[in-house]
Amino acid sequence: MARPNKTGLSYFPMDIDLFQDIRIRKLIKYQSGKAVTVYALLLCLIYQRGYYMRWDEELPFIISEQTGFEEAYILEVIRSCMTLGLLSKELYDKERIITSKGIQKRYQSICKLLKRRSDITEYSLIDGEKEPIISEETRVISEETKVISEETALNSVKMPQKEKENKKKEISTDVDTKKGKLSLPKTEIIDFTALCDYYNKLFIGKIPVVVKLTEKRKSSVRARATEHGKEAIMQVFQKVLHSPFLLGDNDRGWKCDFDWIFNPNNFVKILEGNYDGESNGSNRNAYTSKQEANAYALNLLQQHKRELEEGMADEMEKPF
Repeated sequence: MARPNKTGLSYFPMDIDLFQDIRIRKLIKYQSGKAVTVYALLLCLIYQRGYYMRWDEELPFIISEQTGFEEAYILEVIRSCMTLGLLSKELYDKERIITSKGIQKRYQSICKLLKRRSDITEYSLIDGEKEPIISEETRVISEETKVISEETALNSVKMPQKEKENKKKEISTDVDTKKGKLSLPKTEIIDFTALCDYYNKLFIGKIPVVVKLTEKRKSSVRARATEHGKEAIMQVFQKVLHSPFLLGDNDRGWKCDFDWIFNPNNFVKILEGNYDGESNGSNRNAYTSKQEANAYALNLLQQHKRELEEGMADEMEKPF
């Protein structure tokens, strides 16, 4: 009795130029070096099954359990991989399938070295492409690990123009019912170093500066950017800059800080203008003593100084 054909792989090669790939470099910059671990584990899970895997709502937990990273961070990395072209976003959106053109080419090449059948019929991204002739001494070079231009990286993974009709029949009802639930929302890519520098230059001497952007803080920034857009972050910064109350001109002398600003409730309140305008103590008629009048005059001078500084701040280069 013949043994059934094995579809999964026991190993796969990784090119030595992996960290020269512009997409890997961007992944590390946007999501930190830990993201490469998540990406490598994804490749292992895919090749264990063959050349693709179906999205499962337990996948973030599985990767989190093996890496120790938070599930929310795992999802962010997967989204970034799709945005950067390391995984096929188009095929995921249509079929909830995780794979890429490079993954399929590598799978095909390894099977040829092992003298195994490498039928890529389901969810193929390489239909109509001629298989390369590979000797046993030839290394398998991954499509993901080529040094390519930014434009090519963002557009390298495309679905074939002609899809086989039987694909639609193979999509399970379960996937259709969960399609909305498992959808990965669009992720804004943020240069956190530039954002931190801009924030500190804008608010230095006014509110506490940011010493370190922790993963928790990055997660908050990503969430606000995803919900409201990156431009909303710039609007909120400007509103804080023009709000005496948030800068400490209040009864308690309280000042807002980075974490307070990016709290979801506070962020919306700032954006809606709840803290616009002058402070509670800025009305001249409220002062009854000479001492209070002097305090009011000093407040006006400080406000004028802030306005001059803000005029200079408007000329600073924004992170996005």
